[in-house]
Amino acid sequence: MKILFIAPKYSGGIGGHAYRVAEKLREHGFDIKLMHVPHIPINKLKNPSFVIFSSFKALVGNEKYDVVHAFNIPSAFAMKYT
Repeated sequence: MKILFIAPKYSGGIGGHAYRVAEKLREHGFDIKLMHVPHIPINKLKNPSFVIFSSFKALVGNEKYDVVHAFNIPSAFAMKYT
């Protein structure tokens, strides 16, 4: 089963939790990709959703996933482009 996790990149907190869950699922034979949501200040961008989330589509490419799980609200917005 192919699974995509979308989470912020931090050594602890949600990002750390996503990493540990992904590692355990890999041990059980799941194909896991962990995509990190970058922190990008959006106060000076004219169209932040286009700028930020178009990059997610490029990162995911044509890959298809059985499950896409977002670990927080900003990550959930990225799911639209997977």
